[in-house]
Amino acid sequence: MPDIAAILTPEKIDCLIGEFGFIAPGRSPNFAQHIQVESTADLAWAARLAYRVFREIYEVKSFDTTKFKVWPAKAVALAAPKPREPTTRNFLLTIDRQRLTLQLEAILALFGKTRTMEFAEGQWAPFVRFELEAPPNDMPTLQHIDFSNMSESGIVAALTSIPGDIADFAGFVRDEIEAIDTARPEKK
Repeated sequence: MPDIAAILTPEKIDCLIGEFGFIAPGRSPNFAQHIQVESTADLAWAARLAYRVFREIYEVKSFDTTKFKVWPAKAVALAAPKPREPTTRNFLLTIDRQRLTLQLEAILALFGKTRTMEFAEGQWAPFVRFELEAPPNDMPTLQHIDFSNMSESGIVAALTSIPGDIADFAGFVRDEIEAIDTARPEKK
């Protein structure tokens, strides 16, 4: 097991705080983040966050025997989410400067789920760019949030105002794929 100080470089600490939204150690010697879980979508988002932190920060290569501890240790009853319809917006897929405007189902048919998720996670950058097309007549906006004087609840509120396709594009695409799969009639 490598020394934690060797893994948590200053760059990775900045990433934990800036990109992943953790609070730096204070009273507790650990990085912390409060995530309110009120639905299975919230739980899925928290699981994706944990996976990304383990993979990108702590460099965990295999999750074969990973166990997560949930605190407090009590059962949380979550209502089954209502299936939602996939987005009708187009996605822009630029491969080697060739721009394609397609529905996600078409991209899945062309490249499959695995490759589509690789595109969404940026694994093929800079050769492939994958994004959601802006709605017609949409005004480009630049969002700047100053976290320096915010409380923890203020930061959480600010982060929840960011659209899902911007805050976590790969998670957004994963949710869209799930919505497409759920909306398809079952084969008998």
